[in-house]
Amino acid sequence: MKDKYALVTGAAKGIGRSCVLHLAKLGINVAINYRSSSKQAASLSKEIEALGVKSLAIQADVSDLGEVQNMIKAILKDFPRIDILVNNAGIIDDTLLVRMKDDQWTNVINTNLNGTFYCTRELIRGMMTNRWGRIINIGSIVGSRGNPGQTNYSTSKAGIIGFANGTGCEIGDEIVLTQQDLDDLSWSYGAYIPDDNCKDYLGADGHGFFKGGLLNPNRLQPPLQRRVPLHV
Repeated sequence: MKDKYALVTGAAKGIGRSCVLHLAKLGINVAINYRSSSKQAASLSKEIEALGVKSLAIQADVSDLGEVQNMIKAILKDFPRIDILVNNAGIIDDTLLVRMKDDQWTNVINTNLNGTFYCTRELIRGMMTNRWGRIINIGSIVGSRGNPGQTNYSTSKAGIIGFANGTGCEIGDEIVLTQQDLDDLSWSYGAYIPDDNCKDYLGADGHGFFKGGLLNPNRLQPPLQRRVPLHV
């Protein structure tokens, strides 16, 4: 995986940070997107540069198309291309549906789902031109099961599943892997992939046959325990 370049959105903390470290340990150069966590992003960038890869931390709100476009232009001044996109940026704003305000709905949808769309659309042409690309979308089990108080978040993650499936149908036969990652990849249509190798597995040269597939670590877990909703 030498001479590959990746962009991870929402990468300063949590799952995004873990993705950055995994990619860097494979020798992949990584652009670290963040919205507000500038110190954490700068620290992470230095950390992976110590591993011998190139890195830059770049601020952008993925819910804003203009900021996404400017971010990618800035990255491509330092990187020759972007081979791997990890759509990780996401927010929550939980409340019961009957109490949910318009901005609680739109902010979550705009960041989680529209941000995934904007980043993918802006990068997919270059991947097709280069005949190689990987797109990994970070999802959640609530996208298929729902959760009380998370109608907005559940909808955004369900949309990502449909988005990846549709994208896979359109361009999967060209070069691009589209993939939903349910927080901690393990299972794919019954085929076991070790947890610590999952993102490495998806990013590798030989695994472009996953086109819109859903890797679900919760496949063998019992149904979610529904908590009692708050009184309206």
